[in-house]
Amino acid sequence: MSSEQPTLATRVADLRRSFDESFANRPSESAADESSFLGIRSGEGRYVVRLEEVGGLFVDKIVAPLKGRLPELLGMAGIRGNVVPVFALGRLLGEPPATAIPRWLLVAAHSAVGFAFDAFDGYLRAPASAVASAEGESFQVSAREILRVGTEARTIIGIQRLIEAIGNRAGVAAAHKEH
Repeated sequence: MSSEQPTLATRVADLRRSFDESFANRPSESAADESSFLGIRSGEGRYVVRLEEVGGLFVDKIVAPLKGRLPELLGMAGIRGNVVPVFALGRLLGEPPATAIPRWLLVAAHSAVGFAFDAFDGYLRAPASAVASAEGESFQVSAREILRVGTEARTIIGIQRLIEAIGNRAGVAAAHKEH
């Protein structure tokens, strides 16, 4: 047993040194060239959202129904001590209305706004070369890029653009209601 202890102690020291050095070294070029995404589904659509645009991801949150000027507004939810408006992501992206409130809820990183969607597919990392521009009139204002992973292409949802589009629509709806 005494012959194994120096080997074990040496191995532990090597692991400790390797661990500490991993924080001291710069990230590799390939790691710096990658982006992180969350894969989600809403209706028939398969999308991704950049991880840096996500402030929280929740499942089975209670959404109190609320009637508003925008049909996409599902209601309000309590998130981390805040009351957050929750929008149906699929409807914002032009999908037909769902019959039930979607199970998953994504909260924007820099705004207290939530987006309900049907399914969470997981975490994805992809190189910058996998992101392509989405040209054409069929894409929503919030989706101007596509992520290609293998043979699959998913629309990248721009959360901040989506929030701006909601604000613009709410302003237009308010102006029409006043007249």
